[in-house]
Amino acid sequence: MTRNYITYSDRYGDQYQRFNGIDLNVNARPRGGLAVQGGFSGGKSVSDNCQIREKVPEIGLLNPFCRIETTFLPQYKALSDYIVPRVDVQLSATFTSKPGIQVSGFGTPVAGGAFAANYVVPNSVVAPILNRNLSGNAPNITVNILRPHERLGERVNELDLRVQKIVRFGGTRANVGVDIFNVLNSAAALSYNQAFIAGGAWLTPTSVLSARFAKISAQFDY
Repeated sequence: MTRNYITYSDRYGDQYQRFNGIDLNVNARPRGGLAVQGGFSGGKSVSDNCQIREKVPEIGLLNPFCRIETTFLPQYKALSDYIVPRVDVQLSATFTSKPGIQVSGFGTPVAGGAFAANYVVPNSVVAPILNRNLSGNAPNITVNILRPHERLGERVNELDLRVQKIVRFGGTRANVGVDIFNVLNSAAALSYNQAFIAGGAWLTPTSVLSARFAKISAQFDY
């Protein structure tokens, strides 16, 4: 029979998680039909449960690091829109720059997902450490052996463009446009193989940013 005892963590010591961040956004509409928006956001966090770990060491089985401090990873966004006078051509662009995937705390994904080295540990190895078998007689347990923020994925930068022409004939108005996605043709990795096996495929990209492509669209108003 399993009897769970639930109580407050401060009975064993101090535990905290703190985040400090900044957000900045700017909007500008100069003369001439130009509009620009942009900004950045980012922050860093600190979590610590070292005092509790001293009294309850078994909680460190899945997380061997009692203090986790992240780096500052900013994210940038910008967009602009301009209507060329007389010819009624609209030019638009958007740009985003996001940090590569990382881990802010053990098993806590931020900014695009988790980045880990998941290692499967059998019960035969864990039992001598806990002086008991795994809960539920589980045959193994998966542990992330990578220190948080020790490895980061590559930064993801994406630029999209749009060109739109306004055509009027009679009482009808048409918007004919061309959208070009991922103009830089970046192949930044979005996810990785995180199963750690010595000599295996750990950190092999499993998905990347879609290749550059264009889309033609038209809208008729009458």
